[in-house]
Amino acid sequence: MEKLVSTWTGSATTAELVKDQILDRWGQDEANNYDPKSNCLTFNRWLENGYKVKKGEKAIKSFIVIEQGF
Repeated sequence: MEKLVSTWTGSATTAELVKDQILDRWGQDEANNYDPKSNCLTFNRWLENGYKVKKGEKAIKSFIVIEQGF
């Protein structure tokens, strides 16, 4: 299988927040595997790459701050 490439454009702070959620759910080994530039995909991008969400799984929360000029 070819390597997944993410379109992630988040900040280092957001990456750490997501990594902390992974650590809480699945432990240190999985948190160490987290790389937002290669395995941080949207739901639809995971589907396009042949992955499926298991019933009962929950999303990882992330956020984006958008500055708006007035």
